Amino acid sequence: MIRIKKLVRKDVLVLLTGTLAVFHAMIALLSFFVEVSAARTVDAVLGGITGVYAVLVFGVFRPRLRFSFRQCLPVVLLFCYAVSVIVMSVRYRTPWFWENNAQGLYDTAVLLLAVYSLGRCSGRDGIHPALRVVLQLCLLAWTAFMLFVLIRLPQSPVIRLPNRGMIVFQESRLYLNCHPNTTGVIAMTALLICCFMAFISKKRVAKGIYILFACVHYAVLVLSNSRTMLAASLIGFAGLTAVTAYSGFRGKYRLLLTAGTAIISIAVFWMARDWIFWLFRTASMNSGVSAIQWESRDLVDSGFTTFNGRITGFRYALMAMGDDLQCFLTGVTPPVVKLALYKASAGAWNMYTHNQFLEIGVAVGVPAMVCFTVWLFLLGKDCAGLCRKGGKRREVYISLILLAFALVNMLEATLLFYGYILSYVFFFMAGWINGIRGGEIKDA
Repeated sequence: MIRIKKLVRKDVLVLLTGTLAVFHAMIALLSFFVEVSAARTVDAVLGGITGVYAVLVFGVFRPRLRFSFRQCLPVVLLFCYAVSVIVMSVRYRTPWFWENNAQGLYDTAVLLLAVYSLGRCSGRDGIHPALRVVLQLCLLAWTAFMLFVLIRLPQSPVIRLPNRGMIVFQESRLYLNCHPNTTGVIAMTALLICCFMAFISKKRVAKGIYILFACVHYAVLVLSNSRTMLAASLIGFAGLTAVTAYSGFRGKYRLLLTAGTAIISIAVFWMARDWIFWLFRTASMNSGVSAIQWESRDLVDSGFTTFNGRITGFRYALMAMGDDLQCFLTGVTPPVVKLALYKASAGAWNMYTHNQFLEIGVAVGVPAMVCFTVWLFLLGKDCAGLCRKGGKRREVYISLILLAFALVNMLEATLLFYGYILSYVFFFMAGWINGIRGGEIKDA
């Protein structure tokens, strides 16, 4: 037993879990743009090794586990997903559901078990130094690639989609096979992470580097023309700026100065959109690509039109959930969501639900949706508790970023099932908050 304990160590499990989480998240990010089937094989092997090692750790050390609803949520959602696949396979007597949900089940398991648990461990014990370095290198590599794309963009062809003139990039297939909202999700996630790192960094050089990184990702976000992601980024950025200003000001005019700083940050954030479009329009004309039409979308007008359309989609989603008892209890599995809404709308709607709660309800059943909603409420309660008790600015910043991500998913579905990079950041941060609150309760 002593020899086994020397080989099986908890810190090694943390490193394995972190490696799996980062590698899987990078594959999920790149899968929107390039072929990653070979990397998925390596990912599956790494996941198997991590799972076996976790079983050994729990078998050797036999820790005393304190279960709570927050900790059981990942298992409950994953269980609901598996039940949905089993029920649909039995009902229609076909292996199609297993074949088309196997990768989704594995992705969800990594997200809800590895990433969420890693966040809880990091919040309770601090993030592992090696994992911190790996995450910083990943952010550096992605930012460098985005900068390369932006530099090349004025000379590169730009695809003008017929849907209200949305603009996407075409550079090394990066945005060739990618919807503008997907571009916006990636850019918004990177932007808020860079802002977060800039605000918590103590060294001026580090602050300057992260600010430059944030500018790169903001340009990508603006050029994606994704209104939902731009609005969510605005909320997150204004919140981070307001918290920083509030902690820096003193005296009776503290609230007034904080409000003024937040308003100025919103104005700069908003006006910078036109500056970026002007910059790329000028660069395109100077390079002789005058046929490219650079323009921003009217976010207010088109926003109301989109919102009204999505309200209609919400109604069809509710109809799909109530189609029969089986759909209500176990859903239809994520790959069939579009077909379920198409059937419920009699052919009038051929998209996903554009709402994370309804997406869960249609995909894996209303009980899973209720479970997720309660967990999200408890997460919000934990965030509010940390902010109310005067927690560290880092936790307050994380709470604001989680709020921005949650608001995005009132009109999108990027937290579960589809491998968006936002989902990995969200569940890591949610685990972080849960780990901190769990530590406080235990200490009390």
